[in-house]
Amino acid sequence: MREVYNTEQVRGPDAFEYVRDALANSPVPLEVAGGRPVIVRARSQIVEFGDVSVSIVRSVSDTEFTLRRTPEMIRRSDPEAYRLVMAPEGRLRHGERPYPLRFKERDLALYDTSREFESWRRPGLQTSQLVVVTVPRDLIGVQGWQVAPLLGEALPPWLRMHQVTGRLLAAIGARPHIFESLDPQPVRDTLISLVDGLVADRLHLPVPADTVDRARLLLVQAVIVEHAHDPRFATAAIARHLHESGRTLRNSARRRNTSLKQLLTDARLAQANLTIADPAHQRQALASIAPLCGFGSHEVMTRTMVAHQGRVPSSLRPRPSP
Repeated sequence: MREVYNTEQVRGPDAFEYVRDALANSPVPLEVAGGRPVIVRARSQIVEFGDVSVSIVRSVSDTEFTLRRTPEMIRRSDPEAYRLVMAPEGRLRHGERPYPLRFKERDLALYDTSREFESWRRPGLQTSQLVVVTVPRDLIGVQGWQVAPLLGEALPPWLRMHQVTGRLLAAIGARPHIFESLDPQPVRDTLISLVDGLVADRLHLPVPADTVDRARLLLVQAVIVEHAHDPRFATAAIARHLHESGRTLRNSARRRNTSLKQLLTDARLAQANLTIADPAHQRQALASIAPLCGFGSHEVMTRTMVAHQGRVPSSLRPRPSP
């Protein structure tokens, strides 16, 4: 995870100029206009999954200000990408739309880095969060002329793809380090399929059947990574954490040729493999390592490792140098 800017590094009145310079020199440059705030706090982080990225921006300002993607900014740098935004409350206007649209918190909107837009942020001392998925346009299957009417539109919440997309973006925004620890290729592919599926859903085009299942399993994996170290954590708890039906999650896993139990076991074995092979734990007894990796005992860890990997835990110990 890379930090793009953070006003904690800057003191007092210089914070606004610091944020303005950071936005003007970002990969998708933006111009900041409006009144100079007295209070401004902002932090932007980016998590990259190959050529797809997720930006998380948290900000507080006591003055309304405007972000503009102008022709000059487009000429300066244009990654030729779509950006799916989970927006805080505010307004957004694209070049094609003469009037701004109002957005509520958690609304989803799509825009194109090659086109002009303006967005307004409401003032207030409550932190607002913006989560932005950036996907190269050539990775989206829907044609550009079909996407164009959707730019700057608040995508309807009744869309089948809206709920699962919003939940995934909210989860990444809340715990980016967890998603960064996952295999980046499936995360990348899932984000692409969600943007593609959301656009197709809005245009009443076919959406690949496994798109929602992939997103659900990504949420499942994030919960597992966060809790797999606890031996008391069982698959039934996954549904409670995600506020989903256990049957729904089990069916999604089955359609992806896996199971919740298998995903949890794989996560615990991966942690055990790393811990046992780490020279820092060379003198630590396997009986004390097992609970750290989510196993109830050394015997349970051994049985699981033999059954799934065909080896005993002691075989992973680093060998002493000759």
